[in-house]
Amino acid sequence: MTRTLPLLSLLPLVLACGEKDAVSDYWTPRCEETRTALAFDEVSPLGFSAEEAAVALSSLHTVDLLWARGGATTVDIELALTSAVEFVDLEEETPPEDATVPDIAVVCEDYVAVSVTLGLKSADGLLDEDFALSMSLSQADLGAVWAALEVADFSKPEIFDDFLDAEATVQHPTLDVVFGPAGSIDGEIGWQAEGEDGDTAWASADQVASFGG
Repeated sequence: MTRTLPLLSLLPLVLACGEKDAVSDYWTPRCEETRTALAFDEVSPLGFSAEEAAVALSSLHTVDLLWARGGATTVDIELALTSAVEFVDLEEETPPEDATVPDIAVVCEDYVAVSVTLGLKSADGLLDEDFALSMSLSQADLGAVWAALEVADFSKPEIFDDFLDAEATVQHPTLDVVFGPAGSIDGEIGWQAEGEDGDTAWASADQVASFGG
């Protein structure tokens, strides 16, 4: 399913993030982050280490995969956590006293960021990829990766042919995977596009494939 949104309606939320915007005079709520490097076996302020997360999450999984335009297969997913680890402390930034602050909620939840390698290899031969990504961990057995990628990052770029939009000014695939307790996986390969129609900017999001949960 394609989801298309007019970007102009979102301008107060995205312009001059964290600053008083000259156009809207709005301060856009945001989180201010502080990053602290951790050793792989060091317990983070959240009560777990990357080493514990590696034990809980790093493994080879085989799950069902559905192509959005038709077809089903299985995909082997191999996850490995590496030694680059940071604790990310997020706090809501305080706006200037004279700022106009819209009534928008912002959630600032601390997490552990760890570099990972993620392999995807499908039984139908359409996926055979290895990605170097960053995973966000909220607990030892719950981590998520999200990445904006390029078509050239995939061994079979033709899987995106049906999603190419000649009117888009920016378009690219995305990867979104959540690894949870007891080997649970919920993932999606997506396609995002942006463009303009006259004076109106637009954005769309398509699902290319879904896998796991």
